[in-house]
Amino acid sequence: MVIDTPGGGVRFWQTPERRAGWQYPLGVILFLAAQALGVAATLALRGTGSAGWLATATGLGVQALVAVALYRLLIHRLAGRGVHELGQGGAAGEFGLGLAIGTALMAVVAGTLAALGVLRVEGSSSSGGILVGLMIGVGAAFAEEIFFRGILLRLLDRHFGTWPALAYTAVVFGAVHLVNPEATAWGAVAITIEAGLLLGAAYLYTRRLWLPIGIHLAWNAMLGGVIGSDVSGAGLDSGGLLTTTIEGPDWLDGGSMGLEGSVVTVVAGLALGIWLLRGAARRGHLTPAHLPWRTPSPWA
Repeated sequence: MVIDTPGGGVRFWQTPERRAGWQYPLGVILFLAAQALGVAATLALRGTGSAGWLATATGLGVQALVAVALYRLLIHRLAGRGVHELGQGGAAGEFGLGLAIGTALMAVVAGTLAALGVLRVEGSSSSGGILVGLMIGVGAAFAEEIFFRGILLRLLDRHFGTWPALAYTAVVFGAVHLVNPEATAWGAVAITIEAGLLLGAAYLYTRRLWLPIGIHLAWNAMLGGVIGSDVSGAGLDSGGLLTTTIEGPDWLDGGSMGLEGSVVTVVAGLALGIWLLRGAARRGHLTPAHLPWRTPSPWA
């Protein structure tokens, strides 16, 4: 919304483009605030003597709730519109489809590695790691998708076009995972290709967040809560529903990154991402590359 001053001028910070620009730094603050409050909740519960798995799971839930609340506030106040990215109409279908896609993708990866003799199922477990794995999916899916796709990809697509925006956000998404204690340079590259592109494509396919949130949630929950693999080199290894042994060369079993570092996951995630991008193109959801001062994307 553009507001004239008493003298007839326009306050630069209230023009549509300036208000969009403010979403970049405020989006970073939103993301960091969600992370910080999630950690604070975890530490507070641990301080009361709660089980470590329960404290971690609760903190991840807090992270997700804070991210959603702050994003809604940000869009209402700065974009001056409804938050259609998280609108309820069609949400169940898109979220459910995302869960199905993420679950199937990880099942294909695990099945392929099992067929190659890299992954073996030894039994089952009922440890608290199942809930931790599920909540890793919830916390990361909401907080990271809101920031990387809901803010960065949406705004960069508006200012530069889809391809520059998708490439940049995929690289940054992969690089951010280098902060994890067990992360590797190859692991960051793998996440860039298999997840950064896939999740960006999922957002572009619907221009909403429910599909990528569902894929991301199921991806992490399957890895940490079912298969029992580490997730993105986080070093949690809390165990999952299945008791598994994963042994092989690092390029195949993922090494310290968990299965996300496996070339099998890279190929599967990339193939699915390309398929979704083709669908987004058919729907007319891709914005041609352009300079920031040219006509912006209609999707912002």
